[in-house]
Amino acid sequence: RASQLAAQLAAAEHEVWGLQAQVARLPEYEAQLDTVAQQLGAAEQQCQQLMEQVSELERLRQSLAAAHQAADLHQQRTEALAAELHHTKQQLEQLQAEQAAQAQQQ
Repeated sequence: RASQLAAQLAAAEHEVWGLQAQVARLPEYEAQLDTVAQQLGAAEQQCQQLMEQVSELERLRQSLAAAHQAADLHQQRTEALAAELHHTKQQLEQLQAEQAAQAQQQ
């Protein structure tokens, strides 16, 4: 009976030493946790910055699309004005030809 109690006591002492060793390492674990928490905070900040950049890129994409639409509309107007100018020039040339013919007849 005494030897059994001695063995249990030795086992309990061994377990206590193991627990004390783990307790002694708690500051190291806490330091590791602090480091991980800082890294996580930095990663969250980078993620927030990336999200802001994505939003800015989307605004720029929309602005670019609007600029393309405006340029297309401007191109259409320019082409319409060029066609109108060409037509007016033809009418002027025809009128000048008619006036020249009338002048020759007189």
